[in-house]
Amino acid sequence: MRKIKRLMLILLPYLRFSFLIVLMISAFSYAMFQGGFVSWFLFYSFLPAALYSILLFLYPIKDFYVEREMDLNECRAGDSLNVTLHIRRKLPFPLFFMVVEEETPGKLKESGAAVTKEMTFPWFKKEFRVEHSFKELPRGEHDFRMVKIKVGDPLGFIEKEAAFLLKDTVLVYPSYYEISLSQFGVQRNEGQQAGTSVRMQREVSNLSGLREYQPGDRFSWINWKATARRNEIMTKEFEEQKNMDFLVLLDNSRSEGFEPAVSLTASIVHAAIKRGSPVGFFVRGLMEHPLPATGGSVQRQRILQFLAKAEPRRDSPLGAFDQKNDVIPANLGIVLVTSLVTEELINDVAKRKQSRSITIVSLRKGPALSTQEVRLQHMGALKGIPVHFLEGEFQKWTEVSGI
Repeated sequence: MRKIKRLMLILLPYLRFSFLIVLMISAFSYAMFQGGFVSWFLFYSFLPAALYSILLFLYPIKDFYVEREMDLNECRAGDSLNVTLHIRRKLPFPLFFMVVEEETPGKLKESGAAVTKEMTFPWFKKEFRVEHSFKELPRGEHDFRMVKIKVGDPLGFIEKEAAFLLKDTVLVYPSYYEISLSQFGVQRNEGQQAGTSVRMQREVSNLSGLREYQPGDRFSWINWKATARRNEIMTKEFEEQKNMDFLVLLDNSRSEGFEPAVSLTASIVHAAIKRGSPVGFFVRGLMEHPLPATGGSVQRQRILQFLAKAEPRRDSPLGAFDQKNDVIPANLGIVLVTSLVTEELINDVAKRKQSRSITIVSLRKGPALSTQEVRLQHMGALKGIPVHFLEGEFQKWTEVSGI
């Protein structure tokens, strides 16, 4: 059946052209045999339109040069994208109308972000352009591939169409908002960076008191005044340094509420980078290994690129803990962002928690916690897993108080 339809689409222009030739011959034969003013008037009136249709049938629109120009290659969800199609041709053949259609990527088509079919009237112009825009872009990686051009004659006998392959990609990052990490108390473990550089800073910024000398203490830590006063070696005591590193783990096992969870993840990363805290990232299925916890705008850009491409899948987000030689380093505190907190999820986290610090963060709509959510917070607290429900309202995240 498909082969027959495809064959009909190929043969249809030739059938229409054949029908046009038959009409011309019929009109001429009628004028020859009938004679008179009326019959020849009909023939000569029909002749220009028929000749134009024949020339249009022979006109090579596949030789057009089409170029796509976009004002953005990267943007955030909700932004607008303006696209300009530049069309050039060699022969200034008169074209009464032209329909230019942009083949819309799947996500954009589903969201109804744009009407990408435009009609223009080039006439004798050799160069012209067509503009259209996409409003409220959804998050994702959108591949633009095809532009179709369709022309026709005024009588509707001839329609020609050509497709031009133009590959362009637009990466739409998730929207993110200003939040405070302290509102859900990210816990941190001792980490790899609590090393020499941190210890060197202790003498100037983290002195908390004095204590007796212990083997391994640095010579520079000795407080000579207190040593002389007490007649025993006294050293400076410093506050315990905690590593600022933590890793954001996105739960992409659920499709409902997934987009708000992605935005929350981006907001957490943005807040951490802005504060100067090293942050890593991992999402199941899209990455084999987590991004190491670092800071800076480059790290934020990397994470946003992964978030732009993240899609829901059925795998458990905690499956990374089950692999050999843990994919997620044990020294990192973890913030698990999920669209739905359940008893099963808390139990799964507790089984894999070991000595890690894991915080669960989720979004909800209402201003007050339900009985079930309060119960889940208590359950998490008993297992040493803080559970925080945040209320998301456009450009503001606020935590809902529970226990």
